[in-house]
Order: sequence, then structure tokens, then C-alpha cells
Amino acid sequence: IPTHFGFDGVADRFADRSPWRWFGLPIVAASVMLLFEFLLAAMRTRPELLNIPGRERFVRLPTRFREPVDGIVATMMYSVGLSVVLVMGLVQWHQTQLAFSRPGIPAVLIALAPLPITFVVLLQVSRISNAVDDADRRWKEAGSPTA
Repeated sequence: IPTHFGFDGVADRFADRSPWRWFGLPIVAASVMLLFEFLLAAMRTRPELLNIPGRERFVRLPTRFREPVDGIVATMMYSVGLSVVLVMGLVQWHQTQLAFSRPGIPAVLIALAPLPITFVVLLQVSRISNAVDDADRRWKEAGSPTA
């Protein structure tokens, strides 16, 4: 089974066939998505762990004012997870094709695959900043209630 590819997309390292070699990458991809699910759950109970624009103001907000921001952060995290799974899926498909002596895809295409999702993530970061500003403004307009 091919395990490493040069810039030209040609396999230059191989390993013995084993279940781990065939299913290792999909297991890692699924684990990444499970990690993101765990992080999203932790984010809702411990928002101070987030690294987002306006975090100090976000943490001060009562839960009901945080919900719009939570949704944007979740979208961003799912976009990152999708990007990781997409790249791992392409690598797995490429390895399988080469293992059966079929042409794979150029490594450059695998490297460029997550670019559209990267733009979505960057857009989400700016949306988070705006959502924190809006939530803070709504909270202050409501008289800064604690619940």
C-alpha cells in the first residue's frame, strides 16, 4: 500500500497491507469529527476556553445572548472538520487507486481541496466578531440582565 507521495503524485514509499493501513485514515478522520463535537459541547459550558474575537465580552454575556455566536462558532468548527475529512478522504482514495495500480490524482489537487472551505472559515471569523458586538449591544439595551 502506498504511504507517501512525491510532488508529482507518484508513490515513493510503501507498507505492508494490514487493516490499520486501509482503515487508519478514516478512523482518524472520524476521531477528528468526534473531537470537534466534544469541543462544541465544552464550548457551551465553558465559553472562556474559546479563542474568538471579543472573548471577554462574550464570556460576560448570559447564555441566551450567546446563542447566535455559538451557532457561528459551530459552523466554523464544522467547516474546519469538513476540510480535514475532505483532505483525508482524498488521500485515502488516492492511496486506494494506486494500491490497485490505477491512476490517482495529483497531490497539488489534494493540497488545494480545502481552499474553498478556508474562505468560509475566514468569513465565519468576521461574522463571529460582528455577532459578539450585536449580542453585547442587545444585552446592554435589555438593561444587562443576568439571565
